[in-house]
Amino acid sequence: MKNLAVFAQRLKEQRHAKNLTQKKLASLVGVESNTVYKWENSLASPSLDTVKKIADALKTNVAYLIGDWDDPAPKNPGSVNFVSSPKMTAGTLSSEKSNIAKIIPLSGKFIKVDLYDLKTCAGFGWNQDDTDVEKIDSLDVPQEWIGNVDVERPPFAVIVDGESMEDADIPSGAYAFINPAAEYTSGDSVMVCYGIDKVAAIKRIYFIPGGGIELRSASESIQYPVIRYTPDQQRLDEDRCEIRGKVMFSRVVPIKG
Repeated sequence: MKNLAVFAQRLKEQRHAKNLTQKKLASLVGVESNTVYKWENSLASPSLDTVKKIADALKTNVAYLIGDWDDPAPKNPGSVNFVSSPKMTAGTLSSEKSNIAKIIPLSGKFIKVDLYDLKTCAGFGWNQDDTDVEKIDSLDVPQEWIGNVDVERPPFAVIVDGESMEDADIPSGAYAFINPAAEYTSGDSVMVCYGIDKVAAIKRIYFIPGGGIELRSASESIQYPVIRYTPDQQRLDEDRCEIRGKVMFSRVVPIKG
């Protein structure tokens, strides 16, 4: 974690503000009570998934806890003026929106996930023409790894190119599995296409107070540019940020299809 001291201070302040003991917070998050003590004294650093659980338990947000901004209020993704996640069909990335969600609930079975020949940047961004993207494989994946599926916006996989998301367990060369139907919140990793040139990238998304977004890398060693979109920019067709879906997991070794 980039600023462990800030996290420790804000964790303790928010726990006290919510009248929670270390033992109670530990129970809510699913860790030992001495683990909370270590966090609050900068003796240990939780994973991003655990920070999300802490933020939920304390009714705050990940970006506040880790020191990315100073507003502790929980963020509501629905309040941000985003373009709806477009659906992806075989061989094509489409900008059409799904009008009616046809959700397939978790079944405990394997589902087919198409892998596309699109190297999605996890770095400074990569200019790509997404009008004709070829499907190169179809992979069998446990549906519990993907979550609920919208048949109008099926999950898909892309190849990661770049090292900026390695600290989020999304290394270069891995297959990133994207679910357009999955809900995402501040601090989650998502696939986006942004700017006039429609740069395809995987970034962490953060919600800005007042209605906007920031796209950040997960790197703690290299400072990549922060990409910010205001509500006004989101209304411009030629320069809006399209959220293609949430990154559910990544795998370096391809899953046998």
